Amino acid sequence: MRLRRALLYMPGDSRRKIARGAVSGVDSVVMDLEDGVAPNARETARATTVACLRELDFGRSEALVRVNMMDHPEHEADLLSVLPAAPAGIVLPKTESVQQLRALNERLLLYELRAGIARQSTVILAIVETARGLARLGEIATYAGAERRIQALIFGALDYIASVGGQTTASGQETFFARSAVVMQAKAHGLQAVDTVYPVYQDEVGLLEDTRRGVELGYTGKQIIHPAQISPVQAAHSPTAEQIERARRIAAAYEAQAEAGVGAFALDGQMVDMPVVKEAWALLERAAAAEA
Repeated sequence: MRLRRALLYMPGDSRRKIARGAVSGVDSVVMDLEDGVAPNARETARATTVACLRELDFGRSEALVRVNMMDHPEHEADLLSVLPAAPAGIVLPKTESVQQLRALNERLLLYELRAGIARQSTVILAIVETARGLARLGEIATYAGAERRIQALIFGALDYIASVGGQTTASGQETFFARSAVVMQAKAHGLQAVDTVYPVYQDEVGLLEDTRRGVELGYTGKQIIHPAQISPVQAAHSPTAEQIERARRIAAAYEAQAEAGVGAFALDGQMVDMPVVKEAWALLERAAAAEA
């Protein structure tokens, strides 16, 4: 599964912004046909997005498209337009049921069969961002974890708050439960967990604090809305040199102690047991992916 530390949203009707994203070095560029586009510009957005998919070189960045939600009148037109241009994946907003994911999965299977391309080559990233989606999160995650095409659950805080009639606060307490639930269910079913956006793109201090909270919860990446957010977010989701060295020492010490028949052991004044070792292994895997 590819690295997705940052997903950069670019409005689908702006070739200039999409082109900027394509050379930005971000892990994933999401060409947006949903909230980032005015309703009367959606046809233009589809045409522009298709042209960008066919004509731009995205380099190592993944080229994704966020379509409109399943029951939106523009959803079918979105898929019909963009699939022939072979995006790497589809980002599905406002995911609220297994039936929605199953329908999109079957649609992509049919498209791949007719286009003669590899099965399950077009990935799905599902955004959970409504009260109804959170209420069915366990079912959604269970189905997603069983389908190789579905690789990530994404949390959308702003739409979630709107759906429950809440209020956004600086502390983020109003989304703590939902934010924690999404990452927990994602990890329980072998999926990536992508955190919500930090909308004040000129506030790097706030961005770093919000990203740190997500990293501590277990998120593997974050949605972003401006190229200025790429570097701090991708760095925050990449292990530091000190963390890598510490993880290597733990892993090496564990191997030595295991050969000697020792379970838990002390290292630098800290007790090391299997949960600590697993955390070190996971960190080294993330470091290897970031360096690839």
